[in-house]
Amino acid sequence: MPDLALPALSGETVELADLKGRIVVLLFGELYNSNSLAAGRDIAAVLAEPGMADINASAYLVITQKGAAADLAADADKKGVTLPILHDPDRRSFASYHVMVLPSLVVIDAAGASVLSCAGYPLDFRDLVSDALSHAAGKLSEEAFNRRRATATQPAVPESQVRAKRLAALAKQLARRGSEQLAIDRFAEAIALYADCIPARIGLGKCLLNQRDLAKAEVQFQHVLRVEPESVEASLGLSQIQALRGGDELLSAEKRLRGLLSKRPDDPRVLYGAAVVAEKSGDMDTALTYYKRAAAILLHGERRRWTVE
Repeated sequence: MPDLALPALSGETVELADLKGRIVVLLFGELYNSNSLAAGRDIAAVLAEPGMADINASAYLVITQKGAAADLAADADKKGVTLPILHDPDRRSFASYHVMVLPSLVVIDAAGASVLSCAGYPLDFRDLVSDALSHAAGKLSEEAFNRRRATATQPAVPESQVRAKRLAALAKQLARRGSEQLAIDRFAEAIALYADCIPARIGLGKCLLNQRDLAKAEVQFQHVLRVEPESVEASLGLSQIQALRGGDELLSAEKRLRGLLSKRPDDPRVLYGAAVVAEKSGDMDTALTYYKRAAAILLHGERRRWTVE
């Protein structure tokens, strides 16, 4: 396993080499990521189970968020994080462990060998952690561990699809951080691996839309709708393209959004899209009504049924 030496928010430096003889659980995540927080709670709960009392294990949450240690510790405490936190602002450990999805989990046995690498937060995450710790401690054979991990009821997912989804998740993070061209490259790479990778198509379409490359963005959203006709993201993308083009296409955008509103009257994304189209059409009263409704839902979580006559 790659070496790891990182400062903890509590002040000391934690080195993987010093933990030989212990089982080590590394959860790569961020304090702003809800799945990372949920995964951390699951790991803490598993370690607190009576059957784990004799397992010599150390678990850490590794984060890259910028900020002073005291501020990050206060945020972690506010969010109920109980795992010790290691700070990696330069993302070196993320690179060493090839972390592309939040959260990502690595379980290392007492000899320093990896017994589990898990990207994402699957429904059986807690069971995976429990089984991995039992296997690392010699309580669960490798055969039994692999059998429990196998999903006999589902067909195996090709590696190309798995990698494509990871690339799409990485690209989405890049886009959020403002690295749009890098995001476009990663989205395109994901699509080259798996043509029907919906997150990659949606993400690429949004980036192209931001760059006002409407024709190429339209291709991405149309592909998604051929695969998933009910995709809200793709329909919203196409309606935004039509609104930007204006003219007769405004009518098509309005029709598309009214169809979405009939199915999702409380979706703020749909309401906002409808408001933009209404505004471009010159109907400011309707636009303001939609804008206000979208804002009310985002601010207060209102869920009353609502339609525009």
